[in-house]
Amino acid sequence: MRHVMPFRTFWPSRPTIPRQLSSHQCVVTRLSRRRLSNDASDNDPQPTIVSEDGSKTLRGRKHENKSLPLPVLMDPVLQEVKQKHHKPKPRQIDTPSQAALEFRRKLRRNVHANALLTTVRQCSVTRARLPIHFLIPFTAEMPNAEDAEESGEGKEAPKAEPKSTGPTLVPAIDISTKGSPSSYLLATKEAVNSTFSRKGKSHVLVNERMKKRYAAHIGQNWEKASADWLDKTRKAWPAEQSVPDTVLAALRRSVVANIAWCAKEEDERIPGGSLMSQTVLGGAEGVEEDDEGKSKSTPPRLLYVENSSSYYNAAGEYVDRPREEMEEVEYDLGKLLGPELCEELKEKHLGEWRDDRAPVLIRHPKSMSTIMTLEKLQNYLDGANG
Repeated sequence: MRHVMPFRTFWPSRPTIPRQLSSHQCVVTRLSRRRLSNDASDNDPQPTIVSEDGSKTLRGRKHENKSLPLPVLMDPVLQEVKQKHHKPKPRQIDTPSQAALEFRRKLRRNVHANALLTTVRQCSVTRARLPIHFLIPFTAEMPNAEDAEESGEGKEAPKAEPKSTGPTLVPAIDISTKGSPSSYLLATKEAVNSTFSRKGKSHVLVNERMKKRYAAHIGQNWEKASADWLDKTRKAWPAEQSVPDTVLAALRRSVVANIAWCAKEEDERIPGGSLMSQTVLGGAEGVEEDDEGKSKSTPPRLLYVENSSSYYNAAGEYVDRPREEMEEVEYDLGKLLGPELCEELKEKHLGEWRDDRAPVLIRHPKSMSTIMTLEKLQNYLDGANG
C-alpha cells in the first residue's frame, strides 16, 4: 500500500507595505525634526534660577514668560533636601572654656558637692528625701539556730552575755555588714537617740522587706499570715537603747579605717608622692602644759588643705610656709574619735610624726571618701546644733 503524505498549503509571507502619511502628519514630522536639529546645535544649557525663598529651582524661559519649576527628579535643591538626612552628621565637639574647666575641677574636689551627688533615699521617720550621705542605713539581722542554742546554754554561765534570739536592726555602715540596707534614718545623734529611746519609734524602721525576710526565716507564709501575727512581727524587733552607741562606734571605725588607708597610699602621680603629709603646728597649739608646768602632747588634728603646694614645692622638697597663707579645713580628731581611738590611730598609723606636727590630708580624688566619712561623723555629732 502506497503511503500518501497529506497535502499542505504553504502561503507566502505578506509583504510590508510602507505606511502612507497624510499631508498634516508630514508637516508635523518636518517641524519636530527641525526643532530637534536646532536643540542639538545649541550647546548652552537651559538657564535656571533659584526661587526667592530658595525652596526650588525655576527654569528660565524666553520671551519674558513666567518661570516654571523644574520636575522634582531634576531639581538639585529638592534632591539635596531629600538626601540630607542620609548624610552623616559632622561630630560636634564642644570645647569648654578655661573657666568652665577650672569650675569642674573645683566641683570634683568639693566634698559637699560629692555628698549631694550620692543616691537619694527617704528617711523612714521624717519622710524626708535626702542624699544617702546624710542618712544612716539599717538592715535586718536574723538570728541563727546556733545563736539560740548558745543563748540557752548561757544560763549556766552567768558571766556570758546571752545573744538575742529575735531579729535586730543593725546600722549598715561597715562593709562587713550582712544584707543590703532596707531603711534609712537621719544621720544626727539627736534623731538616733530619739528613735531608739524607750518611747521611740524604732518599729517604723521595720519595713515590709524586713518582715518578709523574718517570715521566711521562721518558715511562715507571708501571704496567709493574719493581722495579729503581722503586728507581732512588727514588735519582734526590740528597741535596743545601745543602737546609738553602735552607730557612733561604726562611724568612728569607718573614719579610722579610711585615714589608715590614706597613710599607706603612695603614688607618683600624687603631688609629694603620698596622700598624707605633715606640718608644724608651732606654739601652744601642738603642746600644752599641765598643772605642774610639764608639757604634754595634744591629740593630733587632721588638716584638710587646698592642695599640696602649701607643703611641697615643684621639686618635691618640704616647704615650711606660714599657716596664715594656707587655705585649709581643720578636723579635731580628739573630739571626733575620742581619746582611745585617737591614741590608737596615732600609735599604729601616725606614729612617725612628732607631737609638734599634725597630719595633713592632700586634696585628691583618692582622699575624697575619707573626707566624706569625716564630714558625716562631724555632722552626726553636731547635728543637734546645726
